[in-house]
Amino acid sequence: MAVHGRNLYAWNPTIPASEPYLSLLKAIQPCQIEVSLTFYDDRGRKFYEPGAPLVESRLQGIRKLRKAGIRTSLRIDPLFPREPLPRQYWANSSLKAYGVERTHALEEIEALVSFGASEGCQRIIVSPLKVPVGRRSACWLKEYFRDLYSEPFGGKPLIRGFASRLPQDYITSKLFPPVADICDQFGIEMINCKLNLINTK
Repeated sequence: MAVHGRNLYAWNPTIPASEPYLSLLKAIQPCQIEVSLTFYDDRGRKFYEPGAPLVESRLQGIRKLRKAGIRTSLRIDPLFPREPLPRQYWANSSLKAYGVERTHALEEIEALVSFGASEGCQRIIVSPLKVPVGRRSACWLKEYFRDLYSEPFGGKPLIRGFASRLPQDYITSKLFPPVADICDQFGIEMINCKLNLINTK
């Protein structure tokens, strides 16, 4: 668990949802717990987040936090490129063509948003997948996503801040809008991670 101001970031919300942490959270209100939950089932979690807690345990932790009246937001973060890949950026529409396993379908993102809305979460926080590429980075994603992240830029990835990045116009026109539409459907705010950091007090 990490802390920024009165924002607490939890990979495993069962910890802050248990005593003595839960009583402490109640005592320091207002504060907010932000829970990382990228996948709705354990297929994606096992492959992309093998060390992460089980999805159901995180869902249960969120339920306990909300039942205790703790403000909680859901971080569907990062958002991976989804199929079909738009042909204006990629020659192939399938992730498999770039050696990438299935990530998360919109239906699964919708299930996460629906859960967050039904539990009274504050907002859905998103950011695009940035792949670490620094010389000292041991992240296996660096090689795994190389072809997928290189093609939109003519075979050489766009690197900023020691990470490969997706085309910004793809993010704003293809990656974020369907998720924003789902959030609107369920009446819950979607916000970019950077804006969330700036705006949350």
